[in-house]
Amino acid sequence: MLLLDRCHSVLLPFSAVGSHPNINTAAEVIVGASSAYIMHRAGSDKTEDLHAYVRRKRRLSELEAARLFAQALEAVAHCHRHSVVVRDVKLRRFLFADADRSVHVTFELLMD
Repeated sequence: MLLLDRCHSVLLPFSAVGSHPNINTAAEVIVGASSAYIMHRAGSDKTEDLHAYVRRKRRLSELEAARLFAQALEAVAHCHRHSVVVRDVKLRRFLFADADRSVHVTFELLMD
C-alpha cells in the first residue's frame, strides 16, 4: 500500500526500465481515495527469495552461483542502463520466478 502522494515516484522506475525477464513488473495498480496498491505478476506460493535459498542450501556449486549472480547482475545493469539507480541490492530482493527454481530470478524493484 502506498499513499497517493508517493504513488507517482514509486511507479516511475517501472516505466523507465521497461520490460526485462529478470525484473518483476507491476501488473496492476489499484487506486483508492487516499492510497494505491501495486500488484505484481502472480508467482507460486512456494517461491522463495535468493537469501532463503542460499541459507537453506548452505553451499552452491560454482556453476549455479555464477548462473544466479549473472541473472542478478543483468537485472541491476538493465536498471542502470535506463537511469534507475538501485540503492538497496540484497539477496532478499531477488525472487525465483517458479517454484522449482529452474527458470530465473526476478528483481523486486519496489523497496520494502
